[in-house]
Amino acid sequence: MSAVNKINELNRQLLESIDKKGILDHELSVYHSRLMEIIKGEYMAELGNAVEEYVNRVMSNIWNEAKKECRGVLCMCKKLNSLKELLEEMEEVLYEEIEHWHES
Repeated sequence: MSAVNKINELNRQLLESIDKKGILDHELSVYHSRLMEIIKGEYMAELGNAVEEYVNRVMSNIWNEAKKECRGVLCMCKKLNSLKELLEEMEEVLYEEIEHWHES
């Protein structure tokens, strides 16, 4: 599976996860569109900042939503950890793609 296919799959999973938790919003949709442009090579130089800003914003949204939905710390930690792992995996694949792009 190519890096681009992995990114597409991770995006699909991320959007489904967040949508199920009721926090899919305009900003996430905008980021998703921008990520597709990154994959096409239009914003390769901005990759690091885009991913970092996105991770920070989404994790903040997830944290706020988890606080509303969960009664206990354990519930909150489970939600945050599952999405954090997905974001970390997506970031790793993105960096693999940029390294491949620089090599070619």
